[in-house]
Amino acid sequence: MFGLRESWPQAEVWTVWSEVALGRLRPDALAWGGFSGREALFWLEVESGNASRETLRSKTIRRFEQALLYARRFSFSLVFALLAPPWVRQAVVGGFGGLPGDVAVVLADWKAFGALPVPGWGLLRGGD
Repeated sequence: MFGLRESWPQAEVWTVWSEVALGRLRPDALAWGGFSGREALFWLEVESGNASRETLRSKTIRRFEQALLYARRFSFSLVFALLAPPWVRQAVVGGFGGLPGDVAVVLADWKAFGALPVPGWGLLRGGD
């Protein structure tokens, strides 16, 4: 799944789903496992950038908020990863302010398979 095992060998991955339907939510991929001593939900979104910067930012933040609500419903920590071209990452990075301590956000190039920034709880990594 998006190079998770290659990028983060310290992560435990117990199961993975691709394009799973969670009611009205449809993340591009999900994994359940452990990271840095916490049970975690790894949530992946891939964005090609076929929209305005404002639309991309609001769409990405809405997906992040939905992912956070879903993870909290099951008492998981959340690792939210967005794979996208550089200009998309630049457009959305400002929307991730004040992350809670049980959340990590990773923004990475969608061409950099297996080379994701290592998440940190309460941090955004890869914001260029």
